Amino acid sequence: MSGRVLGVKIEQKGGKTLYLRALNGVVAAAGGFAANDRLTAIHDPRMGQLGTTNHPGATGDVLIDLVDIGAGTRGLDYIQCIPGGVPGEKHAPNLFTHVDRFLFVNLDGKRFIKEDARRDVLRDAMLDQPKAIAWTIVDADGFEQLKNSKGPENEVALKTGTLYYADSIEDLAKKIGVPANNLKEAVDTYNKAVDTKKDPLGRAEGVLVNKIIKARSMPVALR
Repeated sequence: MSGRVLGVKIEQKGGKTLYLRALNGVVAAAGGFAANDRLTAIHDPRMGQLGTTNHPGATGDVLIDLVDIGAGTRGLDYIQCIPGGVPGEKHAPNLFTHVDRFLFVNLDGKRFIKEDARRDVLRDAMLDQPKAIAWTIVDADGFEQLKNSKGPENEVALKTGTLYYADSIEDLAKKIGVPANNLKEAVDTYNKAVDTKKDPLGRAEGVLVNKIIKARSMPVALR
């Protein structure tokens, strides 16, 4: 393919073709590429070590074709995502659909960010943690609420070893390799914040609703 792009050809249902001529330029909005580890790492090298829950179609295929024919790009280093899973992992769980139900803790077993922060803030906070890894923690009620939307993928994650269950905070800490006293303090402090509606990390009152308290077991997902 060669030559200038002068407009857009639209093939409509029924066989009718419509041509739209561009007077100043053509903007191609063909979806994101944040689910493509290679592309994200090119534009923001930090992203190569950060998994994502972006929908699997966000691979940037159209973007690649457009660049190949000389299209101009801008802002490709502005990549927002909810971190999730491990880079290259095909069966990442999802425990953070409902922000009023989960906590993030790092490898020290400590909370490090208000979980209702913007996606780019969450991303940067994750990347600043030891090994750029954090855990998502929900209790049994939170996990049950996810069954309708994320049940199948979480069951697969459980079988492939990226989702863990535990019957207590101490057992959970042992399974994920974090200090039990820190994890207990993180959960206790959050639960107190639900009562007082004042979170030390600044989580909004509207998502300080559900405590992390009910075991059958407490599932966590590795990022």
